[in-house]
Amino acid sequence: MRKSLHKMGKIPDINNSILNIGLINGNIPSGRKTGQRRLSGDFIALMTEGEAYFSVLSEERYLVKSPVLIYVPDGMRHSYDPSPRLRWKNYWMLFDGKTARSSFGNILPPHPGIFKIKETDDIGKNWSELCTIKVSECQNSANYSFLLLHKILLGVHMLITGTELTYRPSRFDAVLQELENKADAHDIDLCALARRYGFNYDNFRKQFKAQTGTGPKQYFLRLKINNSKTLLLNTALNIKQIAEMTGFESQYYFSRIFKEKTGTSPSEFRCGKINEKML
Repeated sequence: MRKSLHKMGKIPDINNSILNIGLINGNIPSGRKTGQRRLSGDFIALMTEGEAYFSVLSEERYLVKSPVLIYVPDGMRHSYDPSPRLRWKNYWMLFDGKTARSSFGNILPPHPGIFKIKETDDIGKNWSELCTIKVSECQNSANYSFLLLHKILLGVHMLITGTELTYRPSRFDAVLQELENKADAHDIDLCALARRYGFNYDNFRKQFKAQTGTGPKQYFLRLKINNSKTLLLNTALNIKQIAEMTGFESQYYFSRIFKEKTGTSPSEFRCGKINEKML
């Protein structure tokens, strides 16, 4: 057993793989420092709106227009400053590049600098979800954050290299995708869903719990709660509007279920008073 573990190598420190993360959408924060800087960690940013000035080491600054990806390795001197003239939407992350390379292989950008890309919603969605997870610090958040980090870096790699993943999803993958697509519905007929994909419902429930760690009803509810968290943190919609958009029959019911599942009310969650529990 010891020999096998030795061959596997060092277990990655997933708890500290993501050092900091954020999303700037709209006005540039006041007091933001500009000019040359060095960061303790690999820096990656996805600018989907606006433009910025970027330089590496002592090179001349370049005007960069969205959509574009910026990558700077750990400790490299650089500058990355938004243009004040335009609205700016910028996903950014500081992460442990060594852990990412040892865990995910050669999927990080091949060199520091600017990568012109096609705009994509998938990476932005994963980035927003990762921001929510890191803020909430819920149980098992480190494992899920590490998974999202891999999805983001893999998506970035595919954008840069122009490659696509080709695979045929399983029946179960298709079920999960349909649940995600219908997470804004008030309810869903899980028996009919199972039959449509050729499952006996009893076997479907057992397989679902084995694959996801929870039952299909709780999984569907968790999708709703996660969607509501994203809206609470990233929009100015009121609680009633968010309840309607995420498929809850009333604001009261939404607030009650949200507090039951997370340990805090939607308003407190939005204000940062978070006490996350497992679903």
